[in-house]
Amino acid sequence: MDAVIATEFKKDLPSIQARSIASAIAKTIVQAQIEKHSGGIAGLFAAIYQAATTGSDTRIWSALPKSFQVANVQIPKDGKIELNIGGQIKTVDVKGAKNAIIIVRLPTALSNPVISIARFK
Repeated sequence: MDAVIATEFKKDLPSIQARSIASAIAKTIVQAQIEKHSGGIAGLFAAIYQAATTGSDTRIWSALPKSFQVANVQIPKDGKIELNIGGQIKTVDVKGAKNAIIIVRLPTALSNPVISIARFK
């Protein structure tokens, strides 16, 4: 996933920078106009506002996993699917579902898996 995120970030970086530059220019013009028409104190507050709110938005999806696996299996007649998660066998019941998506989150090798099920009838 890291490579996917890096590729997307590289692709979007020019537009992120252009928006940041345009925002900084607009805020500077507004700050200059406020200072010109309202005096030094108002201009000072505008400068503080500009400093606090100017910066590139370079957030990325840090919550995405570094790796993931996908498997397509038939749902057994009893609706119970056994998953081997780090040597632990976990049974997931999807009885009554025609299709299901089972999401397993394992933040660290020593943590307990968190299992979510989306059932589709």
